[in-house]
Amino acid sequence: MEQANTPSLLPESILQTFHDDRAQSLVDLVEQNHATYGLLYNKVLHNHTQHILLASYQLGSSADDLKRLYDVECKDLVPWSDRASGRIVTESDLAEHLGDLAYERDFVDYFAKEPDWHGGWQQALAYHLWESPTPLLISLVGGFGHPLLLLADAVELGSGTLAMDALALAAVDYSGLSELLEISKEVPVDGSFLLTALIEAIRTDHVFDGVVRKIGIQEVRSVVTDNGARLAVVSYLARLQQHHVDAGADALLTQFVDLALDLLAATSMPRGPAAFDFYLNHILSFCNCVRILLPALSSVKGGAHKASLTLFRMLWLMTIIPYITQHRPIITPNLINEANASITMTWEEIRRAIVAKSSDEGDVRTSDPHFVKLIQVLSSFPEYWPALEDKSLRVANKAMGEFHGWRGFGAPNEAPLNTK
Repeated sequence: MEQANTPSLLPESILQTFHDDRAQSLVDLVEQNHATYGLLYNKVLHNHTQHILLASYQLGSSADDLKRLYDVECKDLVPWSDRASGRIVTESDLAEHLGDLAYERDFVDYFAKEPDWHGGWQQALAYHLWESPTPLLISLVGGFGHPLLLLADAVELGSGTLAMDALALAAVDYSGLSELLEISKEVPVDGSFLLTALIEAIRTDHVFDGVVRKIGIQEVRSVVTDNGARLAVVSYLARLQQHHVDAGADALLTQFVDLALDLLAATSMPRGPAAFDFYLNHILSFCNCVRILLPALSSVKGGAHKASLTLFRMLWLMTIIPYITQHRPIITPNLINEANASITMTWEEIRRAIVAKSSDEGDVRTSDPHFVKLIQVLSSFPEYWPALEDKSLRVANKAMGEFHGWRGFGAPNEAPLNTK
């Protein structure tokens, strides 16, 4: 793992800024996870160890807390053992085997060597994201965006090891979903880009009626293989134009964050129990990824504006898809108002509560990497979007008080979203 003097895509990366026992423990555990366990387990589940470690570190967990979290999180992971490797040698090999799970270890080992060929991990990352014959930037949406999440973790930590793992995961999770981003570039559409209006248009668009029969992200295949639904998604993607990004990336990202808060906390049945959807929750993390990665795009040779548009379209796609697969729920804004989401804990009290329970495997919140990441992301929003601080804090309080597990998998006893 790199030392603190390694150049970082972001000057405030953890490896550059902090040198205490907590930071060293975080680095050591991330390196141990990389060396010991695969990117996936049970073929389709993603290794979230670095995800919960980084989020817990940012919330204030001690070195001992991080070690306990690591031991718990690794219980179900699969060690590398004697998995095949060494079969990916050239870029042609890489392109030929994209999306083949049998080449997981090969992808990891191939990308681990790339910094030596390109003069450093940042150069290797830039090459494979947007300069190579098979650029992987849009492939980060595969595996429901987990390569994107891993890359954001890598940049925030300042870790070349994780950055190369993110490229490997993009290769493993390579799917046809990214093709929608390519198609959308060819559809010229003018006009304003107002997310609340567009999400309502998607909700009432009859082209999606009956396309998704069961709930869950696995239904993405039904969306992309239905010709009408596929073309509609491409059309909605194309509504996001270069001039919208150029006019103000911060304002555009604020729209996405605001919508993501609504989709997570304001889509339950108005008189029913709070329903926190597993897949809609990811949209907040994707917003956080865009915030982290946008500054890194300044290094794109001659194409920073185009790369920024691509990143925003990736975020838009990863908002549209789970919204459709989760049956296009109705947003009821007053579910996050003072009457329905009161503030009983400050940010500091919330952070302390999460850290205090970090070693409690029986706590449905703190033992879940996605919940811990949710709280960490929400707690960071006031720094970047002060106008949304009150709303973010209400959502965090609602989650702390009413979360009893994720829904969104189609189980018969799940708390329903308001899809009527």
